[in-house]
Amino acid sequence: METAPSARSSGGRPHGSARIPRAGTEAVFPKDRIGWLLRANRVYGQGGRWFRLTSFAEAFQGGSFLKPVDASRISRWENGGSPPSLAVLRRYEELLELPRNTLVSTVEMTMRYYGINALGPSPRHAQSENGQDRDRDLDRLEALFDRLCSTTLMSGSEWDEICRLLSAHPHLVLVPRSRWDTLAERLLAETIISAGNAWRQRFEAFNRLLDHPMARRAAIAACATLARDKSCQIFVEPISVLDISEHPDAVLHVLAQLDDPTNDRVLYGALLACFRKLRQRHFSEADLVRLGNSVEQLLTEPALAEESRLLAAELTRLLDPAEPVAGQLRLMLAAHPLLHRILVDGRLASATTTGLAVQRIVDVVLASQTRELASFEDHTLPLMVDQMLFHPSFDVRLYATAMLAATPYRQELAAAIATELRRPAVLGSQALTHAFLGGLRQLGGPAERPLVEWLVSGRATPWAAESAAGVIGHLDGVSSERFWRTEITRYSAAWRRTRSDGAARVLHGLIYALGITRQHVLLASIINDGQCPATVRAAATWWLNIPEFITRSAALE
Repeated sequence: METAPSARSSGGRPHGSARIPRAGTEAVFPKDRIGWLLRANRVYGQGGRWFRLTSFAEAFQGGSFLKPVDASRISRWENGGSPPSLAVLRRYEELLELPRNTLVSTVEMTMRYYGINALGPSPRHAQSENGQDRDRDLDRLEALFDRLCSTTLMSGSEWDEICRLLSAHPHLVLVPRSRWDTLAERLLAETIISAGNAWRQRFEAFNRLLDHPMARRAAIAACATLARDKSCQIFVEPISVLDISEHPDAVLHVLAQLDDPTNDRVLYGALLACFRKLRQRHFSEADLVRLGNSVEQLLTEPALAEESRLLAAELTRLLDPAEPVAGQLRLMLAAHPLLHRILVDGRLASATTTGLAVQRIVDVVLASQTRELASFEDHTLPLMVDQMLFHPSFDVRLYATAMLAATPYRQELAAAIATELRRPAVLGSQALTHAFLGGLRQLGGPAERPLVEWLVSGRATPWAAESAAGVIGHLDGVSSERFWRTEITRYSAAWRRTRSDGAARVLHGLIYALGITRQHVLLASIINDGQCPATVRAAATWWLNIPEFITRSAALE
């Protein structure tokens, strides 16, 4: 555990003045958005089959929900008047024929991020831990531990089950204690290389470990170790996931990466973690002073990556909403209008510009829905789209996108975002290009792949190529072998000519895409290609060295 003061703490604000984050809209997640998610799925899912509340209520009893309900109760769930239980979400998934945990994992991880109590254990687990229920739980846990401690494949549903059972038994003792380490390390290894619903299931399961009294030290240690591993090719998630934990070890590891980061991407992940930690008041007064000094110093460093600079500016705004910006920092902001906008407005673009874009997107999405259902007025959709595209924090955009991806709007949203992405006002802005492609990361499918491939080629802007390379592996559908080989050859040649950091970043993005889509033959060919940068060949080697049972498990929902 790291306790030494920051090397950067000698500059900036005097140590006696702690910065207290303001309480404002950044901390607010309206609970009715969960109801909105349920309502949008019921109204537009299954081709409008369950549009009528009465029909849905009549069919609701059964499956995971054994009690009868009436239309008024469903209306309360969907209007935010009554929070839905785990069983309610499960029943929505069943009736709407959604993959298991599509709604559950999305709701739980979003609620947890915003500091709202996540869905608790099932009613059976809420009963006494004595008797047959406890014995049944422990037998099932033992069977699942035997699986995860071997090379047996583990599905996302099994990870959800084991971590949900552990949450119902917070004082469980494992013998030997090293089984906590095995559990945390394997779950983290699968989480960082999974995608889609398989990722959501594992990510929420790992959050449960970070919140478990007996498991959290092992989970934090697994994250810290991976974040310090310079050979690891997944840099952001191992440190940013610590935003959930208020444990002092988690705070120290995050702050240490601000002051002595493993690399630029881990620094970005540490900045992300600070947003939630500020909202949930994980930082002590001394921690806030250290954070303020670190962020202030980062903003004055010319080599700081653009996306990290934007996060640092937003953190400065949250730490000191009313304090004038001083000296050197004021001069830097004068030359960087976007940073100034973030500090003043907390947005990536002006309200006028964003309002027009959001309206165009929402109009396209709602116009595509079934005409007979037009009486459903969705006032929440514009708010979610605005947050997904224009909030300065990647994590806030991520969770807004995750909720939108779990609705029937997904395909139309992806098409509308792709249309907006072609506009010069978006492509001409590095921050907006990154944000809009981030939306496609979760929403996009085969129809958007040609656009993203075109952006990877560099025929738009260099920053679009870098962002697109990091996104393309997450899109549904496949790209041809010719595409991958053409782009790897293109950027390898560019790197040899110029030793360009940009070309190297695109190559690393392409390797990530090949790794997460498990294209091992192409990865092996890169390892043997002496024309590729050594760091790129090392990245391909890392992906191929992942044990096969981890790779195969990570793809299972």
